[in-house]
Amino acid sequence: MKTLTKKTRNILIGSGAGLLAVVAVALGIWQPWKKAEKPQDPPPQQQEVVKPQEPEKKGSSLLVGGEEIPCTIHEGDGWSILVPEGWTADAGKNHGIFTAPGEKDRAPRVEVSCGTPGSGDGRYTFLLRQELSPEEEWRLLCFHDGGEKSTWEVTCQADVGEWDSQVNLLTAVARSFKLGNEQIFSRTAQANEPDWQEAEGKTVLWLDKDGVVLDDPAEEAVREKMKSWGQEQRAPFNGKYEFDAPRWMGSYCFGQGQYRDVFTSRVRYGLNDDAGEQILDFETLPEDGWIADPQQLTLVVDHQGDAGAAKVKPQWQDGAALGGRELSAGALRELEDYFNAQENNGLLRFPFDGQEDPVEALKPYLTWIFYDLGDPEDALSKEELAALEKAEVTLELDTFRHTREDVTGYLTEKLALTAEQAEELLKASGDQLGVYLEEFDAWYAAHGDTEMQKYTFDSGRVSPDGTITVVHTVPFLHGEGAEGDHDVDMTLVLRPAGQGSWQVVSHMPA
Repeated sequence: MKTLTKKTRNILIGSGAGLLAVVAVALGIWQPWKKAEKPQDPPPQQQEVVKPQEPEKKGSSLLVGGEEIPCTIHEGDGWSILVPEGWTADAGKNHGIFTAPGEKDRAPRVEVSCGTPGSGDGRYTFLLRQELSPEEEWRLLCFHDGGEKSTWEVTCQADVGEWDSQVNLLTAVARSFKLGNEQIFSRTAQANEPDWQEAEGKTVLWLDKDGVVLDDPAEEAVREKMKSWGQEQRAPFNGKYEFDAPRWMGSYCFGQGQYRDVFTSRVRYGLNDDAGEQILDFETLPEDGWIADPQQLTLVVDHQGDAGAAKVKPQWQDGAALGGRELSAGALRELEDYFNAQENNGLLRFPFDGQEDPVEALKPYLTWIFYDLGDPEDALSKEELAALEKAEVTLELDTFRHTREDVTGYLTEKLALTAEQAEELLKASGDQLGVYLEEFDAWYAAHGDTEMQKYTFDSGRVSPDGTITVVHTVPFLHGEGAEGDHDVDMTLVLRPAGQGSWQVVSHMPA
């Protein structure tokens, strides 16, 4: 599900609406027309160039770090891959997910996917930093081959805490991938995280002996943008700005010494005390006298492996569009299957603004989330059935039980509510889940119909942090009360929530 097939012409330079936790430390406040002090030259460091390492194979084994790893050959439609014994496999004709032993949602894995043919964008690798939450961060290394007939990707994934110990094995598995009889990635140069650090309050990218201070072009880009504002645009602002320390989000290796590193930062502007309604069209809410730019500042560094050839290109990316990587047709079908399944179907029956208070945003729609969920009537005890009959629940219809534990667990897992927010939502929702029986701490609903819908996913893109934006159609979109509309085009933003699972960040009309 996290496989991220795309066309190389849409290489990572964008951001997304879900890219909210990029950085946490602000560098300070400047006046855009005051000259900043020149930072001291950082100490010289040599960036290590990591060369591709072809794994040695002996029959159905891989030799990694001098250790022979027994493997099983997994085959699909014209492809095969060596996977260590003991790994779980979920494979089809054009895809495969191979997971190492361990905790299901945390275990390292290798994924194979076939994307849209005809991209013709060549062979390269890229490494992404994925922030799934403030507490969870992953690394994703992808081997990409885009040809005229098909586009293939083999992706290695692991928690950042496990990456160093797992990357050699994961890479060996990825390089063992064969398309026909050709081991296409055996000698493909590998992308690596560049040598960068925060030094004296600045973000420095080390290239050979010299360092590139990324804050300087970032600051210049912010100043130039503010200078371009007209008099009316400047009116709500006091001329101050601040931005978060640029942080690495991904790197690409195109071969022949061509590299691309991508850093991102959030920018905020100081407001006048009387800004008032002048900022209503700014699309974000003010906080403590500051307001965030709806666009994200992206710093794209193209270089040939030496400092003299490095070029830093500041770019402003629309916060409402992900730009980044295009989802393959196979990945879109997997998402369709996920939300067309009964367990998740109710998550897309209504609009949901992720910027609002989730309790207020979800309160009108709790019925539709759980309409086709719950324990069936044959799971109810005699005591429950007697209590329901006494409560005059129509038992002639299908009856479903929603326990407090199940409801709160579902809301926290699928919609990222806290336990406290889930409880608050239950208190505010009245009888939307049905009749509440205190002695069983559960709600009971009776109905003879269904709200199941079939969603069609048209296109999707993925951001550097792993969030995905999908354009799709809802056959019937519930509104508040009895309102609703047919065949509504929607924009859905998702956050990965462990293997094969997703959280809905927002779901609004396109």
